[in-house]
Amino acid sequence: MNQKAILNPQIVHDAAAFLFWTLAESVGVLEANETVIESAGRCLLNQAFSIAVLAQYGIDKLQPNEQREFANAIADEANRFAAKEENMIGVIYMEDADHGKTPSAEHIDTKALQAIPKKITLKGAKIEKIGSLCLRHPLPAVVFSEAKPRGGVIEVGDTFAALGFDLPMFLTNVASKQLAPGLFVLTGIFQIAVPSARHGNLWSSAIQNSARFISGINIYGTGGPTAVEVEW
Repeated sequence: MNQKAILNPQIVHDAAAFLFWTLAESVGVLEANETVIESAGRCLLNQAFSIAVLAQYGIDKLQPNEQREFANAIADEANRFAAKEENMIGVIYMEDADHGKTPSAEHIDTKALQAIPKKITLKGAKIEKIGSLCLRHPLPAVVFSEAKPRGGVIEVGDTFAALGFDLPMFLTNVASKQLAPGLFVLTGIFQIAVPSARHGNLWSSAIQNSARFISGINIYGTGGPTAVEVEW
């Protein structure tokens, strides 16, 4: 890969995102974000995993000055997103819509995550139920949908292909992007019902862009608030 290709903004962003979320897996998202800001993104370049991750992008095939330029671009990209407290999503591929997991997430064993509430009750504004979950660990999980969501909150229509079981799950702070006719990708924060805080911590191994709740949660969408009540 030549310098012009590797400095493509999409490649820089994808590399920065992969490095950030790999760090977040070990220290947590908040600490990773703080460390990136404190180091102006340079911390992502000197982790134990950094060389292996960057090798996926062909950095070892570049000249030393090109490697420095690529590394500087990655640090700047990570710092820019961290300063705005925005999640880096990485490159999203249309072909992943046909699978519940991307190649980077194939190793994720979701059996330990299975805990299905006896009952979930929604009171208030109706929440649209659309799309299919796709795990991209360590990158943020997404939802692929045939239709653009009507508001900023959805219930994920299908989790089975990704998890191996059906679990009521919500996506808040929804942002959508059309990838092709009849294909949208939705990003945001997954809200997941769990039986305990300890069980909730397990979800970081599959969906880092998630928050967990035990007995219930109030979700605020464009149609108004919705109270989600959980019975275990």
